[in-house]
Amino acid sequence: MVQADTEKELEKPLGQPQAISAFSGGLDSFFTAFRHSQDVHRRKKHNLLAGLMIHGLDIPISQEDVFTRALKKSTIIVSTI
Repeated sequence: MVQADTEKELEKPLGQPQAISAFSGGLDSFFTAFRHSQDVHRRKKHNLLAGLMIHGLDIPISQEDVFTRALKKSTIIVSTI
């Protein structure tokens, strides 16, 4: 593990960092989206532009209907954050 002895804030903010996040539809994914949508831990906050779900990682390729339902549910929930 790498850890800094000191931290120094930027004197002039360079704007909100932007990112995308891997998204499985699980609790950790939703927490990540929620955390970055709130004004909590501003120093580590990123403007999430998208969540990326990849069919075949958590849900097997053969389960198209399961992935389709998970994607629809995730889209609905994330749109409310």
